[in-house]
Amino acid sequence: MNIFWLCLTAAVFSYTANVFAQQNTSNNHILICTPEWPNYTEKNGTGLYHELWRLIYADAGISVRVQYAPFKRCDYNVSEDTDSDVDAFAAGYAVPDAVIPKWHLGIEHVSVAYQKTENITWQGQKTLENKRVAWENGYKFDKYGVVTVPVKLFEYYHLESALKMLTQDRLDFILDYNNILPKVAEEHGLTDEIAILVDVIQGPKYYMVYRDSEKGRFFADLWDKGMSKLHATGQLKQLYQRYEDASY
Repeated sequence: MNIFWLCLTAAVFSYTANVFAQQNTSNNHILICTPEWPNYTEKNGTGLYHELWRLIYADAGISVRVQYAPFKRCDYNVSEDTDSDVDAFAAGYAVPDAVIPKWHLGIEHVSVAYQKTENITWQGQKTLENKRVAWENGYKFDKYGVVTVPVKLFEYYHLESALKMLTQDRLDFILDYNNILPKVAEEHGLTDEIAILVDVIQGPKYYMVYRDSEKGRFFADLWDKGMSKLHATGQLKQLYQRYEDASY
């Protein structure tokens, strides 16, 4: 064989082998972005989602690293920022610009906070109509069908700031989750001033959301296989019951 073609063939084979090795190596670790949520993603490594990631990824020999950030930034890092190293983020809705697995992470149940001095009779979302309503920046409850009535929207970055605005009569309602609303209200001495309607708004399912790439599809497929196995053994239901989450 001509020495030129021999060298070229060897170079192509070497390049292909290196690419394959790099792809395999990159699939050995996953970077997940999430806010810190009590009961789900505590920074000390406890919570329902941490347990799921360990059972599905760590037990399969994949190193799991968690990056804590606001929800909106996690969404952006996976859905739009092509230079980000983030592979997935927790608890997003089904969107076209990402890889969505078959098995959901949860079902949206949203609680509503208001001032105790207000005489509120909950009549479904009609109660929120044209009121001053706040939720965390990036949640997009109106876009994804969680909130279906028109509201005067205020988006906050810190729940404690919104709760103070509520007690100062600058807001009518706050929409957030029951695993965090009572905790933050208590931490800031607002428990006696705020009432919470627990899980009165049910929305769509939410998912682990993966980057639209070969690596993202690999991790999404692994998620589905792992969740299916946990479901078949009954462990999935037990986990969700232990954390008092009714999604399964």
